[in-house]
Amino acid sequence: MINEEQLNELNLKGWIEFCSVNIDEHLINISKKIGEVISHPNGKLIDYLTPKEKIEAKKNTFSYNFEHQQFPLHTDTAFWNLPARFVLMSCEDTSETATTFVTYDEICKILTESELVNLKKSIFLIKTANKNFYTSLINKYENNTFLRFDRNCMKPVNKSAKIAFSILEEKLNEFNINKVLWDKPKIFIFDNWRVLHGRESIKNDKTRTLKRIYIKHK
Repeated sequence: MINEEQLNELNLKGWIEFCSVNIDEHLINISKKIGEVISHPNGKLIDYLTPKEKIEAKKNTFSYNFEHQQFPLHTDTAFWNLPARFVLMSCEDTSETATTFVTYDEICKILTESELVNLKKSIFLIKTANKNFYTSLINKYENNTFLRFDRNCMKPVNKSAKIAFSILEEKLNEFNINKVLWDKPKIFIFDNWRVLHGRESIKNDKTRTLKRIYIKHK
């Protein structure tokens, strides 16, 4: 189970990683300590992620666009009006393929004031099968500022958006990216509003299965 100290750490730095069994019921109980569990679009509370070939994947998903290659850093559920606040991940077994991530705080430390202005002024169009809406890289919800970044679904509309994409890609290439090594049973929970995540290229574990749970903002 997750304790108060771990919850404080999650809120402070935006992510936590700890060893734990990954039984489904246990993962759901941990998630409920953080907030309300959101059903995946497939109707299930836990989504099972496995490496896919393009022909197996839905169009415009990461598996469709990148197959077994590296997944670029992004915001999960960026195509939702309000992206999921927290994401819990756990590996079914062990895996040689790490999950990668970087925090918004780390990005901001190397942005100039003018670069940050372009991020805030950026306007993007998100088109899904059900709706279209405009958004920015830097968003506000109640008293929270959050980052939304996903090249798969965000199309630049204004000049600041095009510049902002270039800035982010350049800055992200400068980072020594953080990694979650799935070398033992563990859980990785991150604040999806403050952390971009991705995946290394699939190595020798094409049967790799990650469990993913979306958790709603309180």
